Amino acid sequence: MNILGLSNFLLTNKPYTRVRSIRSLITGTPFTSRSPFYTSSTMPQNKFKKLLVLDFEATCSDKEAELSRSRMEIIEFPVLVYDIEEKKVTATFHEYVKPSLHPTLTNFCTTLTGIEQVTFSFRKYGKVLQSFLVAQKVFETPYDFCFLTCGNWDLQTMLPQQLNHSFIHLNSDEKKIWNRWINVKKAYQKTTGNRPAGMAGSNLEGRHHSGIDDCKNIARIVQGLQNKGWDASSERYSTRPRA
Repeated sequence: MNILGLSNFLLTNKPYTRVRSIRSLITGTPFTSRSPFYTSSTMPQNKFKKLLVLDFEATCSDKEAELSRSRMEIIEFPVLVYDIEEKKVTATFHEYVKPSLHPTLTNFCTTLTGIEQVTFSFRKYGKVLQSFLVAQKVFETPYDFCFLTCGNWDLQTMLPQQLNHSFIHLNSDEKKIWNRWINVKKAYQKTTGNRPAGMAGSNLEGRHHSGIDDCKNIARIVQGLQNKGWDASSERYSTRPRA
């Protein structure tokens, strides 16, 4: 959710919807056991061709009694397909997801993300993420793709939590995609030698905590890292081996 505070870096490296249920976005069948979402594997450290830049926004509150972290749900689901060779975004997926555990957004959440309750009231249909990934041929050549996030929260914490809330099970082909990701914070520190700072004071574009705007800024950071010699395939990806 948090993006790097990289104003000087970005200044020297200039760039380059709808609502539906989480089930129809992620697809799958109900859980039949409490097996781990991520399993240990021997997936090759492949020469990635495309990055799937992802940044969830979720229901939230500044009061634990109003909405605990364990009850948070994904409400914005953006993915940018970033072509590593071309150094640019080639496709965009962007959906809003109507929450079910807490269907009414808190004032804190709306202020933070800019997402309003009316978004869920009048926008009921959307593209299916599965269809988007199929169109991008992600499942045909899964090792050509890797998710990229700003931190580990999105895929290590939020997605498994949402899958449990929604009783969704991923098949083995889907796990090849969803159980690995590159943390751009680590890539930034490895490439520049500097620890990534917070968002405050950054000269980024759009609105912080707008998922789609955050994704665009992450893509710009990736572009800048590439200009400094960073190779995505040299970056050790993260996994979530525990339940």
